[in-house]
Order: sequence, then C-alpha cells, then structure tokens
Amino acid sequence: MTKSLAAVLAAFSLATPPALALAANRAVVEFSTCAKPEWPKESLRNSEQGTVQLAFLIGADGGVHDTRVERSSGHPLLDQAAREGLARCTFKPAQENGKPVESWTRMQYVWTLEDPTPQQIEASRAALRVAAERGEAASQYSLAVMLRMDHQEVQALSWLRKSAAEDFAAAESMLGVMLLNGGQAGDVPEAVTLLGKAAEQNERTAQVALADCYENGRGVAQDYAQAAKWYQRAAQANSRNALISLARLYDNGQGVPKDSAKAQALLEQAVAQR
Repeated sequence: MTKSLAAVLAAFSLATPPALALAANRAVVEFSTCAKPEWPKESLRNSEQGTVQLAFLIGADGGVHDTRVERSSGHPLLDQAAREGLARCTFKPAQENGKPVESWTRMQYVWTLEDPTPQQIEASRAALRVAAERGEAASQYSLAVMLRMDHQEVQALSWLRKSAAEDFAAAESMLGVMLLNGGQAGDVPEAVTLLGKAAEQNERTAQVALADCYENGRGVAQDYAQAAKWYQRAAQANSRNALISLARLYDNGQGVPKDSAKAQALLEQAVAQR
C-alpha cells in the first residue's frame, strides 16, 4: 500500500457559548489556504488512520485563539498534528451587526492512507447539509464550496444564494465572481452589488474583483479612483493581484498620482508573495 495522505476537510458552526455574543454570521475557513497537516512519522510507520473533530475559537481578528479536540481519531499524534496544522488556516471571523466578533467553529479532518472513500466524502457532505438546512450561513457556504469541487454548479449556486441572503461575505464574494465570470449579461449589476457588500466586509477577493469592475467600467461607470481605492484595500492584506493592479495604476497615473517608483515597489512586494 502506498502511504500517501489524503483528507476530507469540512467546517461546521458550533453553538456559541453563553459568554460570547450570538453572531449572525459564523466564522468560516478559507479552504484554499489550508495546507495538509504533516503526518507524524511514528503514526505513518504504524499505519495509523482516523477522523478527528476539532473546535476552534476564532477571534474578531480572524486568528485562532483557542482549540480543542472534540472527538479523537484514536491516535493522539494525529489529533495534535491536525490541531496544529489546521490552526494555520485562514479564517473569516463571524459578523454581528456588520462587525467581526469572536465565535467557535468546528472542523473535521480525515487521516487516511488512501484516497477518501465515497462514503467518507458523503458523510462530510451530509453533515454540512444538515447544518446548512438549519439556516447556518457558514455551512451553506462551505457546502457550496464542496459542491463546486464536485462540479455541481447548479446546487452550489443555490446554496450560495441562501448564504449571501444572510449577508455572509464569503458567499457574496464567490457568488458575485461566479455571476461576473459565468453568468448572463444581465447578471453583472447583481454581481457588482454582491461584490460591493462583500468588499465592505473586507473580503479580499471581492475587493479585487470590484476594483477590476471600476477599472474597466464593467457594470459601473469607469472610475480609476474607485479602482485604486479597492485595490489599495486588498493590497493592505498583501493580495498579489491587488498589488500588481495597483502598480499598474501608479505607473499610468490612473486614479492615483503617477509614481514609477511606487509602482516598482508594489511589484516587488507582489513578487515576495509567491
């Protein structure tokens, strides 16, 4: 048997402890930022496998402030490796009245020596669906992400709309980009509206996409100053695409004073993000 790490990763909402404010939107992980936790050598030698369920306390700053193992894989080394590895994922904090707040979220990680079975994938999807059907915006978004990975675009779009209806920034951003890039011409105004709402909540992808709309006059009047504003907001979070685009505006003097030195500095910063 080839010993290669594969995993099924899913995120769910946890009931907020009484000591914490009840958030309208729960914390959500950005799956694309989650690198595979390193398999402990001793666990690999012993062919240890299993599923660990973890809980993370996500602060208003999006950082992990606390973690706990809710259900062990049966192997402490695997539990700890998953706990340490997933704590390095990027999280979007919960929102209450438009402001980030502290909340708990739950993640599950499957350690297996082979590709995850259809049963394991379906179990993760089923757990997300239960939470999504309860109306939890974060789970609706996570389920949409999983469905998109399985190329089930119609179902993914449906769950994204439900999540976006709850003003969940990540869903607004993804839905806006989907409508902008793959929808009909009549979808562009809706896409811009969604991107604007997500951008105001500091959703980086939405900020870059909205800036591009302003730069190219897509769905809005062309406005280089607005383009520069949103590229700058995203560049503050070291978005490589935003840094490159902002450098272009500085180099051309569009929406910002022409400054070739500033443009070069931004390009160097973008290169450093590789």
